[in-house]
Amino acid sequence: RVHGDTKGRDLWAGLGTVRPPIAGPAVTRIYEAFAAVPEGQDRVLIATGPLTNVALLLSVYPEMKKTLTRIVLMGGASQGGNTHPVAEFNIQQDPHAAQIVLNAGTEVEIVIVPLEVTHTVLFTDACRARFGAIGGGSHYAQLIVALMDFFTD
Repeated sequence: RVHGDTKGRDLWAGLGTVRPPIAGPAVTRIYEAFAAVPEGQDRVLIATGPLTNVALLLSVYPEMKKTLTRIVLMGGASQGGNTHPVAEFNIQQDPHAAQIVLNAGTEVEIVIVPLEVTHTVLFTDACRARFGAIGGGSHYAQLIVALMDFFTD
């Protein structure tokens, strides 16, 4: 319940059977996924949470620093945090991992999307309609719309 009260909405109802987790350590699965990307294609790692697994990936497989095109991470804040006046959740949860990832910036491009950016994204009626139509209005599409509505309330 990181994000608190769901205001009475059961956002997960109707999703159906959930795939079982893939066996093995996450860092190994991440490495294998990037290894399967054909040569010449961009390999962009996008981290939207704490950077523990990204730091572990770069530590266990240091060649990934040269293999990845860039790392885009959602973390940090320039005008105050969301868990403390000067701390943002994703960085605060594992500051040592954040340091490892940011230090890799000498070998791989790092793009940081701070907390303030997440507060400026507009979810317009046109966006709502486009997302809601994904997969013919699938339950997953409706979940995305419900989640976006929840976070914009």
